[in-house]
Amino acid sequence: MGTLKRIEDGLTKVLSLLITAAMMLLVLIVCVQVVARNLIHFDLGAATDIPVYMMIYTVFLGNILISKQRKNITVDVLKVFVHNRTILAVVQLINDVLCAAALAYFDYYSFRHCLITLRNRGVKISGLNYPEWLMKMIVPVGLTIVCIYFVSYVVKDIQALKDVKEEK
Repeated sequence: MGTLKRIEDGLTKVLSLLITAAMMLLVLIVCVQVVARNLIHFDLGAATDIPVYMMIYTVFLGNILISKQRKNITVDVLKVFVHNRTILAVVQLINDVLCAAALAYFDYYSFRHCLITLRNRGVKISGLNYPEWLMKMIVPVGLTIVCIYFVSYVVKDIQALKDVKEEK
């Protein structure tokens, strides 16, 4: 188990570096585009597509890190009004089951979409001459990893529910 934890921590560091590099590249390209377009009256052509894909990559890679730390946006209003730990544990379990199911559903269809674009190997992204499927593959990869985290949360929620029931 310690080896898997070290691998996960190493991948987390790599993801953090990739996200940082992608955001820096995104800001740099947008600044160059603004300067080139407004001061020099020069269009960078295909480089206008790069910030869009950098943003997609940072969102899906960042979602992995946020899900790992369980820092997803939540509404904790229920905790203010309900003080019964059993009910809160059940609600958390239902929430995580629904999230895992929705992620699996979207993951399935995004993977199918990537397979369709992979079959059309000749399709390139506008002027970048880069395969479309390679740019889109981050979506199912990111969703799969986040779905795995939510399935692990479901297992932890079941254990937490058992612990709450044993306390009573």
